[in-house]
Amino acid sequence: MAESSTLTFGKFVVVELWFSFIFGGYNEVMVCALSEIMPKHVKALGFSFSYYLSQVLVDCY
Repeated sequence: MAESSTLTFGKFVVVELWFSFIFGGYNEVMVCALSEIMPKHVKALGFSFSYYLSQVLVDCY
């Protein structure tokens, strides 16, 4: 286990920023992919349903 002296607030912030960058990149790619494959009349519903379904599945586990 790591010593508490090696864990700093700055390192924590860097890790959180990295995770937010990964999530933002994934979310943007999903918008582009869904906009290409979804029909126009259900495009907003398809994106919102798939996004919230993934959030429910991630939060449950």
